[in-house]
Amino acid sequence: MKKKRLIISASVCVAIAILAFFADKIPFYEFPQELRVFPPNTVIHVDKLLSAEHFRILVPVLIILVCTFVGIVLVRKFLSKGKYSFTGVSRGHKVVSRFMVIRWISMITLSFLMIFGGALLNARYSHIAIPVFACPVNFSELTEASCYYLAHTPALLEEGFLAVAAFIVTTILFAWFFGRTLCGFFCPMGLTQDVMYKIRQALKIDGFAMSDKKYKYFVPVKWTMILLFLGLIFIGGDFCNFCPAVVLSPIMSGIAWNLYLSGFFMIIVLIASFFKRRFFCNICPLGYLVGLLHRFQPFKIKKDCTACTECGACYEACPMGIKQIYTEREKVIVSDANCIMCGECIRCCPEDNALSMTFFNKKLYTAKRSRVTGAYKHKQNTTIAIQAPAAAPKPKKTFSRRKANISSLMADKEASVGTSIFDPDTKLSNLSIKKMRMKTNDREVLKNQKKKKLFNEKAMHTAQKYLRRMSDLGSTMAEMDPFFDVLNRVYVDMKDVSEPGVKSIGTYCVMAPQELIYAAGGKPIKLCSGSYTAFSIGDDIVPRDACPLVKAVAGYKDIGTMPIYDDCAMMVVPITCDCKKKIAGMLSDQCNICTLHVPVNKEDVDIDDYTNELYTFADKLAEVTGHKITYESLSAAFNKTGYAQYELSRFLKIKKQHPYLIYGTHAMAVMNASAYLDAGTWGNTCMR
Repeated sequence: MKKKRLIISASVCVAIAILAFFADKIPFYEFPQELRVFPPNTVIHVDKLLSAEHFRILVPVLIILVCTFVGIVLVRKFLSKGKYSFTGVSRGHKVVSRFMVIRWISMITLSFLMIFGGALLNARYSHIAIPVFACPVNFSELTEASCYYLAHTPALLEEGFLAVAAFIVTTILFAWFFGRTLCGFFCPMGLTQDVMYKIRQALKIDGFAMSDKKYKYFVPVKWTMILLFLGLIFIGGDFCNFCPAVVLSPIMSGIAWNLYLSGFFMIIVLIASFFKRRFFCNICPLGYLVGLLHRFQPFKIKKDCTACTECGACYEACPMGIKQIYTEREKVIVSDANCIMCGECIRCCPEDNALSMTFFNKKLYTAKRSRVTGAYKHKQNTTIAIQAPAAAPKPKKTFSRRKANISSLMADKEASVGTSIFDPDTKLSNLSIKKMRMKTNDREVLKNQKKKKLFNEKAMHTAQKYLRRMSDLGSTMAEMDPFFDVLNRVYVDMKDVSEPGVKSIGTYCVMAPQELIYAAGGKPIKLCSGSYTAFSIGDDIVPRDACPLVKAVAGYKDIGTMPIYDDCAMMVVPITCDCKKKIAGMLSDQCNICTLHVPVNKEDVDIDDYTNELYTFADKLAEVTGHKITYESLSAAFNKTGYAQYELSRFLKIKKQHPYLIYGTHAMAVMNASAYLDAGTWGNTCMR
């Protein structure tokens, strides 16, 4: 993959260099001689703006827009046929932050002034050089800009000492004070790209999904652009004939200036910016040079690593693909030379004060959870309905509340490390549990039964409380209810989940072939679960060095907490370790057990032995369920499990794209529900 990326990057860079050198030999649009003005330094008066002559000069802009429209249609049609990933489009209501309103007003106003400010205000500050693009041909601009003279150093040296000194001082001053904030608030090219992005959102068209590997393709292209930007003039070329910004200035201002390769490049930039936000900013040479002073700039993006939950929303929202905003766990400052200070990472961050934009260490814009969740509140015409959490009465501070809080904390701890989302009540200590298992006389047996009853009641209470907490989360969708219902049935109501006429087959590992179970007319029930209390019980049953999962399974089976363990017609235990062999022997006295020795090596002999075991397992399934496995039933079983896996991958992809919409707790509930639902039923529910 690295070799392929290197070849592609090198080929693109060489092609760009060749095209840039011969840019003046590739004309895009040449104006008639009567429209061209000599000398080129010209001021367009206000009365000539939007005149017939001005519209004649805007003809190449119209051609570029038409070609862009055709290109977007063709590119979208081409990409839809290939294996390309796309980013989703939000269909719901959006909460507009004050910062974003200010940024858009700033972009529109300052971009307009950069192109037409001199003509509108009848003033031009020629000794102030702002490091954004501008053309010396257009005297209608409000100020000079560093772009032209950085790409034409000989022309700068001809201006005299005072002009050169003013250029250097003002360029460095603006680069230090604003940095790439100029890209996010000043640059007309940035405004053009953001407008293309907004058009795509308004049309509800999916954009091209980016990843860290794809962003790496921009790096060699960006450095090639920097070398061409600074050095093309010394080998006889002219970067302005290659730069797409020429379309905005001087053409948009009403100056008839012939377009060469820059016209074609502008079409590519507009099409690419439609599918990938701020495409040109990722390879803009001037922007990166300005960003080199980011360590000393007063504008910074800061991160509170303790508040970050690693959801990845900031990285998904960043148009520049700055990964350290998401991955940084120690440093406070996460902005770099690529950051354009657009604030998208802060806008999408779902944690309070996790990210903030500062100016001389004073916070200007901070992340707020209410801003993110507010965008997904229930609206009448939205496609995603979200339930608002009900306000629960504040309980009194009692001793029982303290115990309930401790039990809740233990449940949260187990949910983060185990495969089960519930932790039965922790009121019973290890000593009490051991006493439960001491069956020395009838009195002890009666006492043990009472404690088991208390354990079951507390376990149901804890499960019910945890389910209620999940359903009360601020962004819980109504579509989560079926998953909560099945978990409520298993853990709260303590009822069986088997279907009428369908045998339940318990499995203790993902290595159990559930396709064979479905093909035989059975229903696989995943019995692997984790619980601290069940682990304590199982600690007295299985060897001390056994894994916690095996101990928890043994504890659940021994205490008889969940009926699903007793309702299984057969249990499948793939032998992947000695502990699994031990638990298979222990359970063989209580129920019908089938073991599968999973091969460790891929030798032919081991594979043949495992294949024979699968045939034996299929015969046992046929005896238990009364259905013989056929080609048709096996094919249907593969389709069912494949469909469930596909829906799971879609669900995880949506969670990744909208981590503030689907919590990790929700994802755990969905995947835990798959242990007790039919694969087809679960897939259909997940799809909804």
